[in-house]
Amino acid sequence: MYVYDSNGTVFELGDVINAGGEGEVRAVVGEGATVAKLYREPTPERRAKIQNMVALHDKIMAVQAGVLRAVCWPRQVLYADSEAAEFIGFLMRRAPVGSVAASKLYRYPRAATGLSALTCVDALIALTRVLDALHHTVVNGHALVVGDLSGDNVLVAPDGGVHLIDADTFYVQRGGAHPCVACAPGVAAPELIAAAHGRAYAQMEAAGEPTFTVATDLFALAVLVFRMLGNGVHPFEGAVEPDAEGEYPLPPAVDCQVRDGRSPFTGTASGVGLFAWAVPLGHVPPLLREAYERSLFSGADGASRRVTDAQWGRLLRDYRAHLVECGHGHVFHRGFVTAAGAPACPYCAADRRVARMAQAPAA
Repeated sequence: MYVYDSNGTVFELGDVINAGGEGEVRAVVGEGATVAKLYREPTPERRAKIQNMVALHDKIMAVQAGVLRAVCWPRQVLYADSEAAEFIGFLMRRAPVGSVAASKLYRYPRAATGLSALTCVDALIALTRVLDALHHTVVNGHALVVGDLSGDNVLVAPDGGVHLIDADTFYVQRGGAHPCVACAPGVAAPELIAAAHGRAYAQMEAAGEPTFTVATDLFALAVLVFRMLGNGVHPFEGAVEPDAEGEYPLPPAVDCQVRDGRSPFTGTASGVGLFAWAVPLGHVPPLLREAYERSLFSGADGASRRVTDAQWGRLLRDYRAHLVECGHGHVFHRGFVTAAGAPACPYCAADRRVARMAQAPAA
């Protein structure tokens, strides 16, 4: 398949690397560091947004080159014809070989990715730097906002670097507002979910109502940190407990739990307890626990109290400096404790709880 940029330069596309609901990402023959994203529905709105993002590329590079090295930002608009009449997608930077989605790194039990726990901490630190730079990149008076900052959209490289993908969904203000209109469950902040009243975020934007902001990105960042350091458990999800008849109801939707501030970690989620592999909040080092309470458990009115990107960076560097390794190969902060307050590896404790649960007789 052949595609063209706005100058009529032709590119031959190779194999499909990834495919999803929006379209597919394909290799570019002879361009190992570049890939092409092709839309299933290349709408006029998408064309306008990509054209504006491409126009911003060099301007952002001039002041925040590090941002675009860590973001798969649109670099050239692609067309199906050499006259640039039929828009179909864009070219972007390819993430380093061996990169793994953060969502795969925080699964329990841990998947065999080849990346160490220390690399994961380094990746979180790198992510705070990238987000801090993005949030300080102002376009037409507005900061760049990721919006859908989910574990699927953060790739971790073998050296601990990070690369943000799906940059075409970022909230960008240039030539009009080009919003982020959707995100994965569990990513949106409580104030955004509450303001939506069940409406799509695109409807809110059409009505002139605010949606994704730096503050909502900070909530999503805190969720990522919580999951990466806490065996993958979302702060507002847990194990459904049986009702009076011994039946297990369907788990509540995570966005509803976020909106209403119901978390099993704070004891506010009726009928939902902690997963066996979860790390209880009371076992977490004070520096982390306070950050979680400010960023995750302060409710819709607590957006202004959230820990910033830069503050997370400093906190995580301090966290990294106090890591130790247990006899089973887990790397953990020496401030983790048991329910009795004794220092202990939280991941070994989680493994023991899971083992006991597996050995328990069926009810």
